[in-house]
Amino acid sequence: MDTRYIVVMLEAVAIFAISCFWRVVSFKHTHLVERVGLLTLIVMGEGIIGMSKAVTYIAKCSVHTSSETIGVVVAAVSLIVRCLCSSTNPLSHR
Repeated sequence: MDTRYIVVMLEAVAIFAISCFWRVVSFKHTHLVERVGLLTLIVMGEGIIGMSKAVTYIAKCSVHTSSETIGVVVAAVSLIVRCLCSSTNPLSHR
């Protein structure tokens, strides 16, 4: 496991434990929510890069464009769009 993930988890546990004992301290004044959101975007970006490499490999190796190849490409693109739409919901900021 990467060191960054361990540090983020330890920070989350520490902030949650402190907020449980002292009610004055809350999540409103921490940067934890922003950091978790950015971590989600980083992990999602890495997944998109890997998925696009796999789709490119499938498209290059297939001799004929079949319905299976088109289905894999459409499924990959729709998965990327759904992930981006669910992570960056503009309606939640109202």
